[in-house]
Formats: sequence, C-alpha cells, structure tokens
Amino acid sequence: LNGQQAIAWARIRKLDSDYMRASRQRTVMNALISKYADSSVAGLISLTSSGLSAFETNMTSSDMLRIGISSLPLAKKLEDYRVPEDGMFTINTDPWVMIVDLKQQVPALHDFIWSKP
Repeated sequence: LNGQQAIAWARIRKLDSDYMRASRQRTVMNALISKYADSSVAGLISLTSSGLSAFETNMTSSDMLRIGISSLPLAKKLEDYRVPEDGMFTINTDPWVMIVDLKQQVPALHDFIWSKP
C-alpha cells in the first residue's frame, strides 16, 4: 500500500468494529517503524525531512535525526500490548460499551511494563 491507501485502510469504520480498526492502526504503525528500522542513514535523512512538516516541535531537524538514529536498535525490539487484553473484558450491547475487568487487567499491564529485562 502507498501512504494514502494505508491511512484509508487503517481508518475504515464501517467494515467491522472499533476494536479491529485499532488493530489496523497498530499494523500500519508497526510497518512504519519496521521501514524506519530498516532504512539507511540516507533513507533516515529523507524520511525525517519529508516527515517533519507533519509535526510542530521546538526540536531542531538535527535533534530529531539524532534521536531517530540512536533509536534504531530499539525499533527492532518493539513490543506492543493491547488494553483490554483478550479475556479481560465483557461487552454490553445496549448501549455498546466494553467493560474491562480491572482486577485482571491492571496487574497484567503492570507485568508487561515492569517485568521486562
């Protein structure tokens, strides 16, 4: 997919559920991070230059590039976690609302965040 197609695919609302839409958005973000991680220094400079117009920041372009290059080793080790985790919620259909079992979910989230080496 090109960028416009990826954004359109990630934003589809009428295909299934908001839950699945969020999953599509994670897929697109992971693909972008993977592309970034596999880029050469020249590619990173190009990505940074083309992407900077999408952000407002007080950081300089060289600071953004320095941070980006220094984060390359971390991009290969990316892990994600979805809240609520499967089995830790129920669905009320009228009105539609996801009810999270916080007694299960909070310890699981804490374990994901703080139990990593």
